[in-house]
Amino acid sequence: MMARTRGTGRVFTRGGSRWIAYCHRGEERRESVALALGKPPSHVKVTDAWNLLKKRLAEMEDGPLRFARS
Repeated sequence: MMARTRGTGRVFTRGGSRWIAYCHRGEERRESVALALGKPPSHVKVTDAWNLLKKRLAEMEDGPLRFARS
């Protein structure tokens, strides 16, 4: 397993679905990759999850993130 740099987030599996997690302003954010991409969970690949995580981390650097509160 490759060592990760602090603050780069993580990809994990929960209930058969891939999820990403990252910290923003000291608060952990978790997001279902299948819901974010509009794909069925069985069609989500690990590379899809890492690409979404990279996108979210880039968005944090570019400006404020807007999250829907449920």
